[in-house]
Amino acid sequence: MTIDKMGQILLVDDQDNWHEQLGEILDGFQISHAYNLQDAKKIVAQQSFDLAVLDVTLVDEEEFNVEGLSLIQVIKRKKPTTAIIILTGYPQRVIEKPTEVDAFISKGTDFNVIEFKNLVERLIQNR
Repeated sequence: MTIDKMGQILLVDDQDNWHEQLGEILDGFQISHAYNLQDAKKIVAQQSFDLAVLDVTLVDEEEFNVEGLSLIQVIKRKKPTTAIIILTGYPQRVIEKPTEVDAFISKGTDFNVIEFKNLVERLIQNR
């Protein structure tokens, strides 16, 4: 089955290498990149998305930083049908998975590119 890859994706992560890697994985989709909470909020105010891929910790040096999670409600208010994928290198910082999240994925060594791409395509197709 062929999917129309014209879905709008918001990618929020403070790490350049993840923007680059995910940009390659999601080639063909329309991706808006934000590297911090403030930029993400500005982008969401101007545009709605089919899918948001959010890093939990947008400032790695802050041990208890989980500000990426605060974007969920901002995004859902704008477009309630937006799918949300949480992508994190610090899964232990999330005490409870928010109910609005469609997937929670670790950036660890078990990150599977094919499974991630299939998940993205499925979530966008179902919107």
